[in-house]
Amino acid sequence: MAYVSLEGQYLKINQALCELFGYRMDDELLMMAIPEISVQEMINRGEWEARIERQIVHKSGAPVWVSIHIRVLRNDHGDPSVVLVQFHDLTPHHQLTEQLQKSQLRHQENEGYFIDFMEDLQLAVLVTRSGICQYANTAALRLVEIPTLEEAIGRSTSDIVHVSNHGELEARGRRYRQNQKIGTTRYRIHSLTGQLKDVEGFSIPFIFRGERVVLGVFEDVSLRKREEDRLIHSEKLAVVGQLAAGIAHEIRNPLTSINGFMKLIQSGKSEKQEYYDIMESELKRIEFIVNELLILARPNMRNSQNVDIRTILEHVISLMNVQATLKNIQMDVQSMPDLIWIYGEINQLKQVFINLFKNAMDAMQHGGTIAITAHIHHQQIHISVKDEGIGISKDRLNSIGQPFYTTKESGTGLGLMICYNIIENHGGSITVQSEPFQGTTFTVSLPLLITS
Repeated sequence: MAYVSLEGQYLKINQALCELFGYRMDDELLMMAIPEISVQEMINRGEWEARIERQIVHKSGAPVWVSIHIRVLRNDHGDPSVVLVQFHDLTPHHQLTEQLQKSQLRHQENEGYFIDFMEDLQLAVLVTRSGICQYANTAALRLVEIPTLEEAIGRSTSDIVHVSNHGELEARGRRYRQNQKIGTTRYRIHSLTGQLKDVEGFSIPFIFRGERVVLGVFEDVSLRKREEDRLIHSEKLAVVGQLAAGIAHEIRNPLTSINGFMKLIQSGKSEKQEYYDIMESELKRIEFIVNELLILARPNMRNSQNVDIRTILEHVISLMNVQATLKNIQMDVQSMPDLIWIYGEINQLKQVFINLFKNAMDAMQHGGTIAITAHIHHQQIHISVKDEGIGISKDRLNSIGQPFYTTKESGTGLGLMICYNIIENHGGSITVQSEPFQGTTFTVSLPLLITS
């Protein structure tokens, strides 16, 4: 693990990382072993997190395959401050892949050799054909808590893999059918007893009992995932401080107004009705802020289901069209796949797009066009909402989505923060691109469930 500055300089490196690449803690040559990370490019693209796979040279000259998890951490003000970079050694996976490919010919001659080889592994091995289990070693049975191999054979992988990862599962199946590299992945699975676990591994095409299958090798990374979640929680605690300060400021202002008008009414020197109306308006503002915070604090995913997001978009566009027409704004759907199945909560997703469309309209005081596009890439649907407004300067882009930060004259900034929260709870992300006087584009990315 390492902490990196926004300029890409390594600030702190732990002992485990030094050992991974064969260097001492104080050895400056360690810098040569670590790949450059374009942090500023990530931030400019509105990305706060990324995963990449790289081959790095060990001090001895041997290749080391690593999975690199990059996460931009923010300070109490919501600004990017430092980058957490976590390295996971994939070299054993790559070495095992080579061993498996070499053992394939011997397995065709002697199945017993293959079974013995699989049983000796400490990693979980699963052989599937068309998503159906054909073989699982003891480590795999232990991982999913299935007592015997007989009970595992014939089970579908979709019964084990969590529904939020079904899109990735389907995509990997397509890559296999198209003879493309299947590669490494991370899944959330549930065991036979219902326990959720995080696993990481890789899959390769294989010949098993004369048939073409997928051989997957996985390890339980639940402990590592919990450590990652703990680090993320630490970052969220910093946001809590920022949120509390914003709440105090936003609520104190209307309370001060109400207190002043109460004193005027008590003095009997003014017309009461006028002040009652103002006080009611200020109380409604406090109620609005509190309701927004409650939505943010308690995102409800209990009503999640398989939904076609195209239908949701069509409904929201129809709903917003009247308001757009009154403002001389055209909503132009430029591209949209026929069916876009995801797993999500319909009303929350509607709320996100209503908010994005309203923001786009507010940015165009003199009318214009809101361009809506959707395309599928890397097992995700990417939906973009582009306005022709005044745009946002680069120095203000990083604050978009932070509580109580808004580019509008009136507003709390909580609407976008709720949108970010909803999409993150759906396993997706929101990115924003903008330049002054060139308009703004918000892109919502969500994992696919099934594509047709």
